[in-house]
Amino acid sequence: MPEMRKFTNAFGGVVFSAGALLLTACSDSGSSGGNNLVNGGGGNGTTTDPVSFSGEAAKGIVIGGVVNVYPIVNGSVDTSTPLGSGVTDSTGTYTVELADYDGEPVQIEIAAADDDSTSMICDLSGGCGDGVGFGDSFPLTDFSLSAVVTEITDDTPSVSVTPLSTVASQLAIETLSAGTETNILQAISNANTSVANRFGITGDITQVDVVDITNPTAVSAADESALQFNFFNAAIVQSVINDNGAVGLEQAVQAFASQYIDNGGLADTETAGAAGITLEDILNGASSIIDSVEVALADAGVDADLSALETDIDARANLAANGNTTPTSGTPAAPADSELQTVKNDVAALRNLAYAIDLTSADTFADDIEMAADVVDADLAKALEALGYAAQAIADAWVVVSESDVAPVVVTDTDTGIEVDITSSNSMHTYSVDQDVEVMTDAGTVMSIPVTLTAMDNGSTVSESEPASSENDDGSYNESKTYSADVDLALEGMATVANSVRVSVESGTFMVSLSGEEDHLHSYMTQNSDGTMSYGFTTDEVLSIEDFSLSLETMVQQLSGTDAITFEGTIGLEVTAFNGTATEEAAEHSSAMGTGNMSYTDMWSDQETIGELAFSLGGSFSSVSGNALVASLSVMADGTGLVFGCDGNIEWNNAGMYSYEENCAEETEQNYADISATLAVLMSVDTLDDDVTFTVALARSGLDDGNLTVRLSSGANVFSTTYQTASTGLRSVNITTASGAIISLAETDDPDTDVEGTITLNGSQYATIEDSGNGILVITYTDGEFESL
Repeated sequence: MPEMRKFTNAFGGVVFSAGALLLTACSDSGSSGGNNLVNGGGGNGTTTDPVSFSGEAAKGIVIGGVVNVYPIVNGSVDTSTPLGSGVTDSTGTYTVELADYDGEPVQIEIAAADDDSTSMICDLSGGCGDGVGFGDSFPLTDFSLSAVVTEITDDTPSVSVTPLSTVASQLAIETLSAGTETNILQAISNANTSVANRFGITGDITQVDVVDITNPTAVSAADESALQFNFFNAAIVQSVINDNGAVGLEQAVQAFASQYIDNGGLADTETAGAAGITLEDILNGASSIIDSVEVALADAGVDADLSALETDIDARANLAANGNTTPTSGTPAAPADSELQTVKNDVAALRNLAYAIDLTSADTFADDIEMAADVVDADLAKALEALGYAAQAIADAWVVVSESDVAPVVVTDTDTGIEVDITSSNSMHTYSVDQDVEVMTDAGTVMSIPVTLTAMDNGSTVSESEPASSENDDGSYNESKTYSADVDLALEGMATVANSVRVSVESGTFMVSLSGEEDHLHSYMTQNSDGTMSYGFTTDEVLSIEDFSLSLETMVQQLSGTDAITFEGTIGLEVTAFNGTATEEAAEHSSAMGTGNMSYTDMWSDQETIGELAFSLGGSFSSVSGNALVASLSVMADGTGLVFGCDGNIEWNNAGMYSYEENCAEETEQNYADISATLAVLMSVDTLDDDVTFTVALARSGLDDGNLTVRLSSGANVFSTTYQTASTGLRSVNITTASGAIISLAETDDPDTDVEGTITLNGSQYATIEDSGNGILVITYTDGEFESL
């Protein structure tokens, strides 16, 4: 349709492919606001009237913390004469009045009171020691947080004082004292925005809302950006303590701030055993804290879905795990002397970033990846299938060993013919497969794939009751038993399709805790009053899996092609709270002594429930020619409260009658699994100084509906994009930049102006956007200037 084509072309400046994803960027304004030099003394002398402002303090929520506001004079914090003081309340909120203030930059410090009246709410997933659990309060004695701001006015937004603001506060003072920056206001703006940027947070680190993440009501009311910020603050302290048990909770914030400043930033990841914490540690810590928050939400009966945020954080953690071991600081926001200039800077950054990516070899390498996928997809699936058959044979052999008094030397799988060699030492068993495994191709031919797979038992335990039997008055009898197992296996292996692809499991673990019970009712062959014979049985089984985890370090190598691709990374799968029940009832009827008519009926029913399932894949793609990119996929599904299963029956007789029926429960508009997925890609672009991170997040909002968010970042240029479709079918998109500017574009039903939009910042409109009629979007600013998007 011409209208649809016009809309697509009009969006062409900001929508481009690799999934038809919107790409843009931004540049944060930061406020220069003046020329307060280190050697220039203090404020600008604009006011002496009392000024009040408020804020919140948290690492958990700080209750009864002493608040002091100090001037920054000649590049140093003057603690001799506080400009104002206050105390945080039960929610961590404070209000301070500055009675004699002339507009200079200030540091807000929140510290524990000398009389031991200060306390904190524990927000660490493993608790805070000494029996203090998640959500409990405990006393603080030696603890402080700080934040720096360029100026306080009656219009100053709430100032958040947190571990991250503490890092920025100390970074700003350090750059001033070292002479790295001589403009006080610029040093503060650079510190507050660069620390935010390093953690993927938009804007100023002091302007993100504090949320009590232990309070389910507060969590359900908060937006994702605020929750992410607060999860990071808690995860910093948790990661420091996990890295060095000698550092107490009250010293952890200072330990991290010192590490960040001394190292010049934060590394993505580290070599095993290295001291200090990384972005990977903090992201993984945030994910574990989300798990604790979800438990608190469930216990309180509060509905808040954090799965989309968790998958996003998990995907970023996978990227970080494959990132740089050299510490890096974030990129500060570009200075601007007005909000209008900030908007113009954002548009320029968006256009430049899109142009740079569009003209680089990134597309070429993406084509290489796609070409490699085309080459190995079918063979890769067959290699994985062969490994799967070998794994199933090992699982069956493990069951045989667990039920045997003496472990056999070889177990042959009855379904596949795969032989599993078993070696034992000190009651520990190793299971090995080393043979060609046959799989069927799509063409119906047999493919023989060499497979080696070894599983070493790391102390698995099995408990099984002796079968209990009882005979009933009618001659039938019952058998029942219960069992439980904790399985822990270490894995490694390889499967190769000649001249195509090799899949290597370099190391891996498989762990599961399960329990179950079986009840069987058997009837003997009996003669009925009409002379017919009957036999039947009923089986009831219950299986519960508390925890299931599979973690593999893998390598996939393309073995042919002019620029062969290799993938190295991790694959993980976790399942919690799986429960299954199965019932089967069968009966066979025949005339006396089996002559004449014969019939058979079989009825069955099974039900399964599952809590959460989490899948992750992360690693690096590289080619022989040297191209490389890092990618991560995280998927989470929550089926809590849903029941799946099937009911069926078969009827048959030797007169030619046969019937089969099965009905299975499926998802509905009202009952469906919550699913969220995040794909993140990190790649280098020749014309850009900073790597580009591209993230696509999808959260299911209905049986066939979902919310899509796209985020692109490179240095200080960050943008997040959301898509919507109105009931009329008209589409719209909002692009939010790091400075908070919102670029809104929407389809119209006017054939002359297929697309229109606006650009706003802090509630004020600074530009309109119109379709020029030839697919080019023209931006007209409030000062009369115009340019194309």
